[in-house]
Amino acid sequence: MQSAFAGIDFGSSFLEAAVLDPAGKALCVPDMDGLVRTPAAVCFGKEELLIGEAAEDGLALYPQAVPAVRSMLGLNRRALTLDGQRLSPQLVSALLLKKKKRDAERFLGCPLKKAVITVPGYFSACRRRALRQAVLEAGFEEILLCQQDQALLYGGDHLQKYSGQTVLVCNLGGGGLDLLLARIKDGEVTRYAAGGRQDLGGIGWTQALAAFVRRKYFQADMDMACQRELFCKCDAARVRLCAGQEASFTAEDEQGRRQVRLTPEDLQACTEPLLQGFEKEVRDMCQSAAGSGHGGPDAVILCGGAANMPQIRTKTAEIFTDIPVIYADPSGLEAARGAAVLAGRGCQGDFLEEDSSGVCEISYGIAVQTGMGERKVCSLIRAGQQLPAEKTEIFRISKKQESLSLAIYTNRSPRCFADLEESSFLGWWTLQPGENLPAGSPIKVSFRQEENGRLLITGPGPGGTNNLLVQEAGPLLSEEELRQEKEIAAKLFARLV
Repeated sequence: MQSAFAGIDFGSSFLEAAVLDPAGKALCVPDMDGLVRTPAAVCFGKEELLIGEAAEDGLALYPQAVPAVRSMLGLNRRALTLDGQRLSPQLVSALLLKKKKRDAERFLGCPLKKAVITVPGYFSACRRRALRQAVLEAGFEEILLCQQDQALLYGGDHLQKYSGQTVLVCNLGGGGLDLLLARIKDGEVTRYAAGGRQDLGGIGWTQALAAFVRRKYFQADMDMACQRELFCKCDAARVRLCAGQEASFTAEDEQGRRQVRLTPEDLQACTEPLLQGFEKEVRDMCQSAAGSGHGGPDAVILCGGAANMPQIRTKTAEIFTDIPVIYADPSGLEAARGAAVLAGRGCQGDFLEEDSSGVCEISYGIAVQTGMGERKVCSLIRAGQQLPAEKTEIFRISKKQESLSLAIYTNRSPRCFADLEESSFLGWWTLQPGENLPAGSPIKVSFRQEENGRLLITGPGPGGTNNLLVQEAGPLLSEEELRQEKEIAAKLFARLV
């Protein structure tokens, strides 16, 4: 089999890689242990490096361990410190990707330079760039980032089964909720809206259960090893509780080891806000699509490991009572297969350029006072809009003044008005037209989000136009840092057990 490209589904819990056989069929690549799903865990010992299943088994034992590193990309500059050296989430992610790259090269029998990597729909432009940096550190040269849900549609029989229909993909994995509303026609996928939330995945449910256990059973502090042990045991308990069974285990804090007993009712109580968050995100997506003229979905595809939880399946059936809800491939390999299909299409000619989500990932707005006297955020650029998105507003100053200041906020709600509590303050935008303006003077301000995720705010200035470019500030690496980390990753990878 001769090939030089692959599709990789990079999840918070697992990584899967797939390649195309000579007949064009996507095949998942097994690792050295014969597993096609590699746990997304990395552990560092004094002389050894563990990745995958061995690392997952050692999470509670190794103090230098990183599970679910994808959730840190674009949010933190440091995943951990090893021997006094800071390792970024990009570097740790690169180690995971290097292992999948090596597995695929052994399977193919030739070097692997090109890949399509899946990315959650809720990843911002900054987080996409951080993922791209990790892929480059891993040794890939040409990359396409594709939304995970879109790859999933190409990896199964969905293109044929739902041809001519609009589908809503609800992908609830370990790392978060990924949503995609898309139209399928003539073997292609047209995205209408994308979104989701990181905190709603299986990891979030386990964290909520672990927090409940700590409040109920433990008063003393826990060191990192005890916290990891508690998380791992709560994760196993969550599976039993979701099945309607009770769960018991022991865990330890500074005062000693204690017995923990949990019931399904305990899980339901501590995760109710997450279930409500799931319902809100799904309903908001459908409401946003309807407001954009796309209408509702003809079918819902529910997938992801956490989607097997009975609470999620029941809630989905309650939301969609008049259209079919389909449960996708339980093996969780469709996204990797679909990424391989897209990689194959790109390699037939020029390799595809880096993909963007195609839609606004977050909403941008300004703080306003409603007629009811409430402080709200009025969204001018709304999540789910096609990129580039633009909105122009006329503002009238209330008194004679030389400047206009707007408080800019971001949030993930597609609604026109969002609560201040669910929004993040981005900063003040101040316009100085250069003259005293009488009360009531109109000022036209334009908001535009570019396809690369940046926000451009434009208003009249003394020289013609006053621009403010707001680019998401994130913990990205410089070119020099990227080069240095690539060398460090190669040295660490040589210690892989």
